Amino acid sequence: MNKKGRIFVLIGLILSLFLITSCDEVKDDIKDDLDDVIDEVTSPFKEATAYGIVYKDYVGMARVITANDIIVHIDIDEAFMPIVWAQETKAGTLTDVVTKEDGSAFTTNNELRYAKYIKIGDTVFTGVPYTDEELKDVTSTKQLIKYSSEKIADLHKHLLKEENAKWYIEEILKGNAYVCDKDGKRVETTDVNLQGALFKSNSLYWTTGETGWAKNIQYFTNALIGTKMTDGVSMEDGFVKVGDVVTSATFMAYQDYYDLVKKAYEAIK
Repeated sequence: MNKKGRIFVLIGLILSLFLITSCDEVKDDIKDDLDDVIDEVTSPFKEATAYGIVYKDYVGMARVITANDIIVHIDIDEAFMPIVWAQETKAGTLTDVVTKEDGSAFTTNNELRYAKYIKIGDTVFTGVPYTDEELKDVTSTKQLIKYSSEKIADLHKHLLKEENAKWYIEEILKGNAYVCDKDGKRVETTDVNLQGALFKSNSLYWTTGETGWAKNIQYFTNALIGTKMTDGVSMEDGFVKVGDVVTSATFMAYQDYYDLVKKAYEAIK
């Protein structure tokens, strides 16, 4: 089998383990299978995860696994900001709310309603509408409410730093991000969160068949798997181009995803 063929066998073996949870498990589970197929794999499997704001309004993460500097697996996901998971889906559900006028809202009185208090980790945040002047300095498209705590003046700006984006995602994964009262006690309700989940991968977000978010991620990552981090990404005739490969992906945040994957890849090297 030639080198190219062996690489694709490697990719197939890795993809069959899509639900892996650690590099040690990857190595333990498939190292023996690879030995007699991929003699190029002489180094251990390595991994790194990068975090950051993507598409202006989401906290993204990209987990990359390599062998001999070749990308063999990529996980990409995005956590929603409170502007999604702290928004009422049924007016009158929450006692403590902060509102923002919006003619396109689903409510009859033309306002968006958000939880006034949310808790992330050990920190309780209080929400107030951004002023028009403040909105000019907010690097986002949808963040209408500023959530602040005693030590964090603006949650969205706080998450622009990678270490803080990592903290945010880790707390969500632990179940430590939710609507609360002013004392930090969880408010039990199902009538909040427009997308029905905290991550895009298991939410209602853009679930349209072959053109949905998950499919776009698949098209994008497939173009990078098997490479030593293809150089460059662009849009060509409405489709995302990774290096010289025109994919079937059409999403607009391709540069943000590429930058996260590259950051994780370079962290490994």
